Formats: sequence, C-alpha cells, structure tokens
Amino acid sequence: MTQEELLKAIAEDFRRTADHIEKLTGVESPADPKAETAPSAENVPDEKPVTLEEVRTVLSAKSSEGYGSQVRDLIHSFGAEKLSAVDPSHYREMLKKAEVIGNAG
Repeated sequence: MTQEELLKAIAEDFRRTADHIEKLTGVESPADPKAETAPSAENVPDEKPVTLEEVRTVLSAKSSEGYGSQVRDLIHSFGAEKLSAVDPSHYREMLKKAEVIGNAG
C-alpha cells in the first residue's frame, strides 16, 4: 500500500468515525464544512454562568434519590474527587449530564 493510499484509508476511517459520533450524539455536521461559519455575537444567547450552588442542589437531589454512586462518578469524570474541586467552566456541562441520571430507561 502506498503512502497516498494509506492516507486516503485513514481519512476514510476518520469520516466513518465522525459519522458514528454524529449518530450517537444526534448532531449532524453541515453538508459543506467549508460553508460553516462561526456564530455572530448577536446570534449567541447570553447565558448566565452556572453557580456551584446550582450544581450542588441538583447533585444533592440526585444523591437523595439513590443515585449517589452515579453522582460520584460524574464528579470523577471531571477529574475531581469532590464537587468544589471541579473547574467552574464545567458546571453547565455537568448539569446537563446530571439531568440524565436516573432518567435512563
């Protein structure tokens, strides 16, 4: 296999991987990636920052519902041993992930 053929095969593997990720996440890529543009400031809604207290409230409720181990796993997935050690930039993502705890089925 020539180097060019190998590179083409690798590129195809990346395309297939991206397709699988899109299917798993439900997010579709634009038909023409070059046509994708960054959102303008007026199209991006202003989101208020998520606070530690908001995250703590949701995770505490999940723990009280019997999902303590999933809550601990979630905190660990952000590289922390306790909630207060999680980087605040991850709070919004953490809340989204916490919403599905106990709702799978």
